[in-house]
This record gives sequence, C-alpha cells and structure tokens, in this order.
Amino acid sequence: MRSKARDPLSAAFKPLTPISPEAQASGIAVVEHINRLLAPSHFQLKGCAWSPFGNFIATPHLSEDVAKLPEVLPRILLDMFKVEFCHLTFDNSSFVVVYNLPLGPPGNWADPSTIALALMAQNNILEPLPASPGRWLANPDRHKGTTASLRLSLSPLMKAAILRSGTLFFDGRPHPVRAFTAVKTKPNQCRQCWRLGHSEAWCRQTNPVCGTCAQGHPSHHHHAVAPNAAQLCVLCKGAHPSWTRWCVNRHIQLAAQPPLPKKKPAKPLAASKRHASKVTARSSTNVPSSTTEPSEVWCRQTNPICGTCAQGHPSHHHHAVAPNAAQLCVLCKGAHPSWTRWCVNRHIQLAAQPPLPKKKPVKPSAASKRHASKVTAGSSTNVPSSTTEPSGDVVTHL
Repeated sequence: MRSKARDPLSAAFKPLTPISPEAQASGIAVVEHINRLLAPSHFQLKGCAWSPFGNFIATPHLSEDVAKLPEVLPRILLDMFKVEFCHLTFDNSSFVVVYNLPLGPPGNWADPSTIALALMAQNNILEPLPASPGRWLANPDRHKGTTASLRLSLSPLMKAAILRSGTLFFDGRPHPVRAFTAVKTKPNQCRQCWRLGHSEAWCRQTNPVCGTCAQGHPSHHHHAVAPNAAQLCVLCKGAHPSWTRWCVNRHIQLAAQPPLPKKKPAKPLAASKRHASKVTARSSTNVPSSTTEPSEVWCRQTNPICGTCAQGHPSHHHHAVAPNAAQLCVLCKGAHPSWTRWCVNRHIQLAAQPPLPKKKPVKPSAASKRHASKVTAGSSTNVPSSTTEPSGDVVTHL
C-alpha cells in the first residue's frame, strides 16, 4: 500500500491566483518555449504538466538541475501566464524525540514550541529553529500522564550532534534523546480512480474519476465541467476531496490492519434441541440450557416474568410496578431473586446430571408363571417309585 519516497525529480510551482483549466497550457510547444528562455542557465526541461491541484510541475533532464529551477522558472511563468508563482518546498529537517518532558497542568498543556525554545536555550544551542519546531507525541483526549515525548525539528548537522550526546537537559534534569524513526513514505494512490494500492499506470478503469466531486470527468476539468458540484471523497464518501491526507492515511491503516469480523451467535442444532427437550422433560423445573447464550432470544413465552417477584411484568419495572412484593424465585420458589447464582448453578447441574430413577421390582413374565405352576402341581401328586427285592426282582410301587 505504500512506496518508498525517492529524491525529487521535478519541481512544483503554485500560482498565487488560480488559473482556469483552459489556460493551463502544456505540451511540446510550452517545453520548447521555456527551453529557449533557459538556454543561458545551461539546463533544459524534459517535460511539464499541471497537477490536479492546479500547480505547474517542471521536470529537467538531470535531477541535479531541480535545485536550479526555483531561481529561474518563476520569472518565466510570470511572463507566460501573467500570474506570480511560488516554489512549493518540502520540509527537509530531521526529527528527534525528547522523552519525559513535563506537560504542564491538565487541560492546559505547555506550548510545544515554547518547550523547544527553552530546550535550546538551556543546552546552549544557538542554531535557529523552524517556525513550528516541536510537537507533542500524545493525544490530549486520551493521555492521562503528566509527562510526554516531544518531537523536535532540527537540521541534520544539529541532529547528529545531539544524538552523539544522547541527552538534553530541561529544568536541570536529563532527558534521553533518540532519533525519530518514522519511515518517509508516500501513499500509493491512483490519480485515475483515486483508489489505493496501485498507480494510474496499472489502473483498470477506463473512464477517469474526478478527485474533487467523484464524477466521471478528469480532476483538472472540475472547475470547467462541474464548478458548483459538492466535494465527495471516493474512499469514504465524505465531504472532502479524495486526496485529503488524513483520509488516505486512515484507509491505508485499515487495509494494513482490517478490523476483526464480529462473531455471529451460533444457532442451536437440531440434535441439541432434541437433547434439551429430553432434559427438560426429565427435570421437574424449567432450567435454562446455557448461561452463555442469550436465552431470551429463544424463549417461547410471550409475556415477561419478573425475576424479583415472579409476577407478570418485566424485571426492570419491578420497583415501579410492585416495589413491596416479596422476592420469589421462579426456579425453586424460594425467597430470593431468580438470578441468584447458587440457585441457577444448582438447577443447571440438575439439568446436566438428573438423578437416577429408582428401580422398580421386576414383574414375573407369563412363561415363568406357567413354569412355576407346573412345578407346584408336580410336587403335590404321587410319583411312582421302584425298589429291588432281595430275590433280585424289581417291584414298582404306585
């Protein structure tokens, strides 16, 4: 989503009075005219263009000649367009971080520029600082401490000298100093569709999109085609241009760290429903199936029951409807609210492990009854017996 920033190959010049898109001349004729006027300066332009912001961008053949353009080109542009141009410069200063500096009273933090100037004076540093030399690295709405880190803007030579010492003193106390390690990068945003992640050379959209109003025309034609159209961001649909820096950076962070998807409540399966119905049938009281699920979503009772007095009104209306009603538990009919933890846990255990049913005496079957009657009848009749006489004859007695 981001590409490394390189050395500048072009220079940008902003007109002090906006120039209409029809008057923004460019092309080979303009380049040849400027090169004829640049002949005494011993360098030439390779090309020129107008940015979507209405700035004139000039690109010389050699990158070393970029530094020469601010001295010569504004006079040439003034002669061509009858409007004064100023060179757009970028902050090339280096940053260091000074740790644990006092913020001042809560809600009225000390001015970071004042703290930066005091740091320079107390450490005998005479080098002049830029217009805004310091910035607190803390959010006033969230930071609760009394100290914070200060980002200090210095020249590269002064930065190297301070980092060698590693310490700056403020009000007689040492404060560690480290280099500000933010990588200098620029967002990779397409100028054709104004989406992130690719450049206009790789854009798959054929028709250009205006970065100011998100309509179907080039951005540099906005003032001519739709001057009264409201600003509309392509990224967030907000009322600002699509190149607004804070919006682009926010979408880059969202792309790098997308928010976690919200978990949907799991629907009970058919098997779990059948198991819950069986458990409810075995138990003598109504027991909730789980304490983690929103059980009121699956409740089949239309009228609410108060969890304090077990009457027919919502629980949050108890003090208004029945403030003097006695406490009554829906589960065990005891004198306590229905959400009492030990009572709820006891009924959950009863639902999970119901008591074993008592064993009933086994009834004799019909076959065993017939067998027992035969045995009883046989024992009551005379059974023949046989004996052996001394002579050896067998005699049977009935």
